[in-house]
Amino acid sequence: MLLDRAVLDRLYQYSFSLTNDEDSAYDLLQRGVERYLKASRGTTIDAPVPYIRRCIRNIFIDEYRRSKRFEQVEFEEDEREVMELAGVGSLEGELVAAVDVGKMWTRLRANEREILYLWAVEGMSTSEIAQQSGSPRGTILSRIHRLKKKLRDWYSGDRTKEATS
Repeated sequence: MLLDRAVLDRLYQYSFSLTNDEDSAYDLLQRGVERYLKASRGTTIDAPVPYIRRCIRNIFIDEYRRSKRFEQVEFEEDEREVMELAGVGSLEGELVAAVDVGKMWTRLRANEREILYLWAVEGMSTSEIAQQSGSPRGTILSRIHRLKKKLRDWYSGDRTKEATS
């Protein structure tokens, strides 16, 4: 498979969603592509982009666990909440200005940025995100719900502050 510019740009965006730092994202992308190239010698990898994305995610987790900068966040499951989330749509209904997105992005944790990127930008389903991350689908639904609530709260809070200023 030829890794063209568009594919590398998407993989860089994914790396950036994890690191929130340009240089670290480039390093992460390079290491992920290196792992793919080593693994593909003599064998054929059926789905190279998901394979590279998985490599990038694993490298990120390994690095940040070693440096103790990776935030381990456990969410408690609430069955009722998961059932209510069965009809989760997309962020299209949310009205968020471009400037606010930048502010909010820096306030999110790495695992929140990853889910937001995969779901809202890449358009992956909750099942696909769950499969890639190794988490149950219900956990992903809960995280998306909490993430949407957090973004709504921040957005409405920023608007309230601007109106009172």
